Amino acid sequence: MNAQIATILKDKLASIDNGLDAQSNPLPPGLKFIERLAGLVQIGEKAQPTQIEGAFAVSKFPISLDSDYEECINKGCYKDLVPNSKQKGILYFESLGALPLSQSHGSFKYAVKLRLVCWINNKLIQGSNCKSISHQLITKIRTTLENGAFNSGAFTRITVRATNILDNDIKLFANYTYPSESVKFLMHPYEAFGIDFTVEFSISNDCLDELVLSPEIC
Repeated sequence: MNAQIATILKDKLASIDNGLDAQSNPLPPGLKFIERLAGLVQIGEKAQPTQIEGAFAVSKFPISLDSDYEECINKGCYKDLVPNSKQKGILYFESLGALPLSQSHGSFKYAVKLRLVCWINNKLIQGSNCKSISHQLITKIRTTLENGAFNSGAFTRITVRATNILDNDIKLFANYTYPSESVKFLMHPYEAFGIDFTVEFSISNDCLDELVLSPEIC
């Protein structure tokens, strides 16, 4: 469930209407400045040899659940969601758990807890005279996601509520083994933030597609 809800929230951010430019041409949809937008991530591990013969160090990275794990590890896309000076912005979701809430007439209510992690490179966005824009992005994200109840597929009465904000906190990357010098990516001209969301929704058994197993495809 967490992955599906994260994808629904990602799609809402990817479809933001940014209006028109100065020449009245439609601007590209989506959250401005975010080049890498992903749904739920998992921790990917990549073993690398060390100076000690036969010993390996394991590096941990956020990998989108939309990616093929083995292909991502082998072809290098495991670095796509890691902050670096060549990207303007990265955004993805982490799972903080899920809770069953109630059941009534075949409809089940749940609460999913997700953390949105966003990192931005202000130098590439604004040039040399850059300033913090995290407050603007946080407000835009909350305006888009906390905008009343909505439905998506089998998920009904989806409501999103922010419960906590982490501002430039190294804990945002605590699940991963980034090198110690990566702390610079939390300092000017870079910044990062996290928003913890509680997402409540219902699923009716009558609205679910029949589960069909296809071993050859899986």
